[in-house]
Amino acid sequence: MNYLSQILFFLGAVGVFNSLIVSLYLMFNRSYARIENRVFGLFLLTLNLRVLKGLFYSFSTEDPIWFLQSGPAFFLLIGPLAYIYISLVISPHLDSRRKLWLHLILWLTVVLFMMLFIPFGENRELFKSYLLPLINGQGIVYILLSLGKLYLNYDLRISHKWLAILIISTFIILTIFAVIPFGSFVIGSISFSLIFYLLLVWLMLNKQIRNKIFIKQKVIKTEVKEKIDHPIVKKLDELLSKEKLYTNHNLKISMVAEKLDITPHKLSEIINEKIGVSFNELINKYRINETKELLGTETKYTIEAIVQMAGFNSKSAFDKTFRAHTGTTPSKYKA
Repeated sequence: MNYLSQILFFLGAVGVFNSLIVSLYLMFNRSYARIENRVFGLFLLTLNLRVLKGLFYSFSTEDPIWFLQSGPAFFLLIGPLAYIYISLVISPHLDSRRKLWLHLILWLTVVLFMMLFIPFGENRELFKSYLLPLINGQGIVYILLSLGKLYLNYDLRISHKWLAILIISTFIILTIFAVIPFGSFVIGSISFSLIFYLLLVWLMLNKQIRNKIFIKQKVIKTEVKEKIDHPIVKKLDELLSKEKLYTNHNLKISMVAEKLDITPHKLSEIINEKIGVSFNELINKYRINETKELLGTETKYTIEAIVQMAGFNSKSAFDKTFRAHTGTTPSKYKA
């Protein structure tokens, strides 16, 4: 490659490299184990590979190379993954999630069929002339469907603004790849790098916004699982997490101890020694994490309703506890 080509390759590759790191981090880091984060990581990885393939196609001097020979069939996953991610953020309810996976299953089946029965290496002209335009069109249609879904459910929350930015950015990237000639795919790669870094810098400079978009797992669960190796503590965490006993306004340590088949005194002693907090402090941590999750996902409930759902007896007690744990007010956190 000449000097100009080296510069163009670097500009296209740098965004691909760093977005690959981000996608893998979201997919495998236990702090981001929420399904929305995992799906976004997978979406970013798939889009990343699409851009990388375009970059290889522009500069590869070897023909054929294995990565290019895999063909563009997996591009069919970009649009559905974007749609699933956006739908999960907008409507994070279990009853609606099951239907979303049908999109992914359908297109995974199509991808496998194409790779097995219409291999790219033996059908290059078919792909370039007919199938690739259809694949690009499918991705753009899914992005437009995502935009329509967001439009119907849009409010002024940070997560919805992020979705709007993400949809528009993805639409721009896919459109560029759909209209530019094959030999100019580096333009799409450079555009991807530019958009990726603009979004990355914006998120890095706005920690509060970043934390509302990529919500971490409940802190107390991570602490219990990673730092504390005690059978009662693990059973306690599982009991509280699955049965959500903390949502009971009148929950007492004796009620929890009975389910664990130990005395209240012994349970209090274990919580104090192994977790380092009192029983009430532990329950409040679960309740605060529950309210943070509800504030980040539920749009149809008021803060007062969410407080009751999480198990707090009064709004004033909740406000005091919430500020102590987060350093801000519930209304500011939700904004």
